[in-house]
Amino acid sequence: MKQNKCFSSWKYKLKQMDLYVALFAFNVLLIRYSECGAKTNIYDVRDDVTIREGKQTFFSCTVEHFDSNRHVVRWLDDNLQILSKADRFDIDGAVVNDGGDFRSTFTISDVRRTDARSYTCQVYDVINNEEVSVSKPIQLYVLEIPNERYPICDKSSIFEEGVPVEITCLSEKTDPKAKLTWSKNGEELTSNINEGTNNDEQVQTYTFTPTSSDDEASFHCSLKTEADVSLQRNCTLHHIRVRFKPKVTVMGETSFVGKESVFICHITASNPPVDTYKWTTHPFIPSYRYQAGDHTFRLFKPELSDNGTRISCSATNSVGKTFNSTIINVKERSIQPILPTTGTQTDPNGNRQSGTEKSLSYIVFISIGVVLCLLIIMLIPIFYIQCCKNSWDFLGREIVQPDVYFEPKDRILPQLPEGDENVRWMRSIGVQVPQDAELAYIYHEIRENQRSGSSNSSCTRL
Repeated sequence: MKQNKCFSSWKYKLKQMDLYVALFAFNVLLIRYSECGAKTNIYDVRDDVTIREGKQTFFSCTVEHFDSNRHVVRWLDDNLQILSKADRFDIDGAVVNDGGDFRSTFTISDVRRTDARSYTCQVYDVINNEEVSVSKPIQLYVLEIPNERYPICDKSSIFEEGVPVEITCLSEKTDPKAKLTWSKNGEELTSNINEGTNNDEQVQTYTFTPTSSDDEASFHCSLKTEADVSLQRNCTLHHIRVRFKPKVTVMGETSFVGKESVFICHITASNPPVDTYKWTTHPFIPSYRYQAGDHTFRLFKPELSDNGTRISCSATNSVGKTFNSTIINVKERSIQPILPTTGTQTDPNGNRQSGTEKSLSYIVFISIGVVLCLLIIMLIPIFYIQCCKNSWDFLGREIVQPDVYFEPKDRILPQLPEGDENVRWMRSIGVQVPQDAELAYIYHEIRENQRSGSSNSSCTRL
């Protein structure tokens, strides 16, 4: 009986232990299942980026179920680790929601052409030293800008007329390709343009044959690029010089027998200036009959036999020689008879007019002019007397007589007895002034030496 009870107790305990083991195994499996269900993933990865050279750009990715105790986010460039805050690179990150998702950002400042490649976001387990997850590659495309020293134009700006030349404009070879445009005096050139490359440079040439009209012209090369539509640069060939032969014109008038004729060798343009001039005639005219200078040819006494003679002037500079000629046209001199002034003449309108009538009209005009002059001379004194004989007072009223009129009443009165030492004398005068004017006292001071030699003086009111 006792043995059965012990066996039953052990059996119960064994069942209880099996239950604990089963619960433990279940918990382990549950934990493993939970870990497998919370797998770390990368999402929200930025698409490919196209950016202009010199600008700033960034890449980003978001990590799901990120464990900061064991996970780190790294940015890889062609499978090479990129260090944080190295040179122009910066990596930053933060948790973005309650679920523990982590967002990482990789920034490149001052983008360069060498940065054009693919980049990936990687989650790394630092405990197990293994890669947990990696994003799709993100491609960076860099729009290249030609170096600031471009465009470059030819330095040579001296050409010779009639000799084909080629002027060149250079730009740096970039992606996208720069656009070069030639223009002349502000007008775009579309023909005779050739494009090519030379090592690391893009070349555009313009071919033309210079003429004298191209002298002092300016050629401009303009650079534009799709990488920056606001960018435009220029280089210029300022005022090119075209060397050409002299442009000669011989000028002369109709010649008359026995009357000196002058012919002029006119240079309309020459670059460089003319060095020498030369005159020739065909048929030949003896040298004693003319005088030839640099610009002038003087034929002293043309003859009828000179009619049709060709006179040529040639001018030479360092580029070459050109000439021009004219034909002498000699005519007989016509002698016009001198007609008497009283005869019938023709006016510019073709009307016949008598010389006697013209003389009479001249005499009438001259007589009228003389009478007018004498009349003016006679009227001048009359006008002067009429205007100046009267005067005006201070109120602007006319006074028919002079402002002050002295009446001849000057006399010496007898001495007034005032003692033995002094004797007073009196003097009176008459003065005419306007009646209604405000009169002031007029004093006349008399100084005289008395017998006593006293210098006393007195004043008498008039």
